[in-house]
Amino acid sequence: MTVSHRVMKNGLRLAAALLLVVAVPAAAGAEDEVLAPHLPTEVNAPGTWSGEEGLDGPLAAIGLAERSRTDGLTGRRQSREMFGVSADDGRSQWLDLPGVDEDTRPLARRFALSPDGRWIGWSRIADARAAVGRAALEGWSVMDTVTGQVRRLRPPTQAPTAENKSHLAFSGDSRHLVARYDTASRTGAVAHELTAWDVRTGASTVLESTRTSVPRLGSAPSGVVWIRGGTVHRQDPGAGEKQSFALPGSVRDASWAPDDKAFAYLSASTADGPPQLRAGRTIGKARGRAVPLDVEPGRLAGWRDDDEVVVGHAEDRVEEVDVVTKKVRGIDLAGQVSPLERPILARGLWEEPLKAPVVPGGTDDPRFVLYGIAGGLVALLALGGAFSRRRPRSS
Repeated sequence: MTVSHRVMKNGLRLAAALLLVVAVPAAAGAEDEVLAPHLPTEVNAPGTWSGEEGLDGPLAAIGLAERSRTDGLTGRRQSREMFGVSADDGRSQWLDLPGVDEDTRPLARRFALSPDGRWIGWSRIADARAAVGRAALEGWSVMDTVTGQVRRLRPPTQAPTAENKSHLAFSGDSRHLVARYDTASRTGAVAHELTAWDVRTGASTVLESTRTSVPRLGSAPSGVVWIRGGTVHRQDPGAGEKQSFALPGSVRDASWAPDDKAFAYLSASTADGPPQLRAGRTIGKARGRAVPLDVEPGRLAGWRDDDEVVVGHAEDRVEEVDVVTKKVRGIDLAGQVSPLERPILARGLWEEPLKAPVVPGGTDDPRFVLYGIAGGLVALLALGGAFSRRRPRSS
């Protein structure tokens, strides 16, 4: 081998090595980008005939939808079932949650999804066949969507009463499942309790037990937020004293931004009046600072960043509102396959860019294929019979 050939060969090896060094981090970065949990640009339920089931990691949303299965050759069975939307690719699959039977209880009151999409919480009903509001509440469960592990949670004090008095949410850092529920003493006195459980250990903390008004749940980057009348309370279940903030009007929802400074809340002048959005860079600047919207706000769904809060007002539409400039931009999340109720979104994922989801499968009725096969067989048999009748018999 000549010197020139040897130099050329070594040069090619060096170039290949440099290309490999550069390409590997680039590929890793691309993979990280693909796998970063995010919300989809539209929320789809699985196709009613879809057979995809299971958990593949963090979820962007959970919901309820009608599922169809074949019954024999031509029959059809329908049921109301839970589904989850992957936070990786927006693919929707049916979920099998232990102890959850098919019933007609509202999704939002019985289930919760953590802000990071890793945990699902739900109420355990003693008798799913009982009428809504009359079934006893056994406790709660929380599932890790990464490992599939399920932890059963029970109230630390008295047993809860009817399940329709319960409401679930997660703390902003996804560390605690929070339940608001009623308990009844032996004398029949009813108390409203607010309890937080550490999702990893199951340790419980009773944040409040009172016989006054039922609290509403808010949100913050950490700790638990709840509302009574015009006062917003905040506390870290693990440590720290309760903080209280008095605001004008009847507060319906309240939320701190990811930087823990900007603040938004929904309030009305009276307990049954229409709510209005108020927001600012601090809780002091937000107090009484109205942000006009073309529609009546229903909930604070999350934050896009430290300045933009997401306000929900319909089943599948939200508004991005800049708390400084008051600029508003609408986002339509309606998908190709609509769920039965408004889905529950992983509110912490609003901070990531939205991405287009995988097109849902399982929308075609498989019985049509069976009909075609059966029709083809009938046609073949008919042709066979006609041919045998026309065939001359041998003498």
